[in-house]
Amino acid sequence: MEEIDLVFALHGSKDLKRNGFEKVKTLVKNIIDNYHISEPGTHVAVLEYSDRPVIQFRLDEKYSAKAIKNLISKITPSGGNAVVTSEAIKKAGKELFGFSNGGRPTASKVLVIVTDGSSTSKEPLEEAIKPLKKAGVDTFVVSIGGKPSPDEVEKITGTDNIIKTEDKDNIPEAATTIVIKINKRVNASMSLGLFCCCLCRRYCYCYCYCC
Repeated sequence: MEEIDLVFALHGSKDLKRNGFEKVKTLVKNIIDNYHISEPGTHVAVLEYSDRPVIQFRLDEKYSAKAIKNLISKITPSGGNAVVTSEAIKKAGKELFGFSNGGRPTASKVLVIVTDGSSTSKEPLEEAIKPLKKAGVDTFVVSIGGKPSPDEVEKITGTDNIIKTEDKDNIPEAATTIVIKINKRVNASMSLGLFCCCLCRRYCYCYCYCC
């Protein structure tokens, strides 16, 4: 049974609020259908962001797929004009993967960012993602309708971890591709024994992977 801490950062843009956010929620539900959601298995957390990131629920709140899907159904997009992707990444790292918020030292760490806009954050994306990379978090980005640009997305993650959907109608269909990519990375980490990478204890206050 895979032990995965799976975190979603969902961009609740004004455009997606009008048309598309329900499909984003369906995408998330389709993804978690592929995992064994349980206390010893996969845990799920979600934050939503536009003008600011807001945690919807944490990793240690629910341990069944049905309960998590119910929480996802209740999420309302904020519909702001900003796209604070850097702040969303940092909040996911500090407040969702952390041990005090349900993160598990031995679990594989996965962050899935779903967005249809270019970041308006002042902090560069490559700086925001650095602590997560060093702590062993595998990050995947779902780019909707060609936004953000490939150059911007590659500041967050490698090209193999980028999933593009040409339009909003195709968003739920991306689940299969995402799951394949997640499983490939998780299996590679497991084969290398990369569960507890004691990179530097200065990161432990956030991530607690090696404490």
